[in-house]
Amino acid sequence: MKKLGFLTVMMFILGGFFTNAFAADVVKSGVIKGQSVKWTTGSVRILKSGDRHELRLGSNFKTKKGPALYVYLGNDKPEKRIGRLKSISGAQRYDISKRVDVSKYSKVFIYCVPFRAVFGVGRIN
Repeated sequence: MKKLGFLTVMMFILGGFFTNAFAADVVKSGVIKGQSVKWTTGSVRILKSGDRHELRLGSNFKTKKGPALYVYLGNDKPEKRIGRLKSISGAQRYDISKRVDVSKYSKVFIYCVPFRAVFGVGRIN
């Protein structure tokens, strides 16, 4: 019985540690929408955990297929490449380099590099 009590206490302590160690705060969030045609929709968030930032597309994200689609941060246009789009639908995560100051950017873009076409853009606050 004493072992069970000790294990229960340890699980409680470790559970609190892992919850706090991996807790992420939402820094910015918004909704991505298609430009002239309604190709792209879905939610987007930028989270911070410790000194790391991560961009997450929501499970409601979807877009059309296109060659070389990328996720960018920017203001009036795509400026800072975050990563190649992993899938045309569903939840996705992208690590943001520590060198990128996310506070400088107000939008997330889904951008087709070869055609220089914005498939979708979302204002993030």
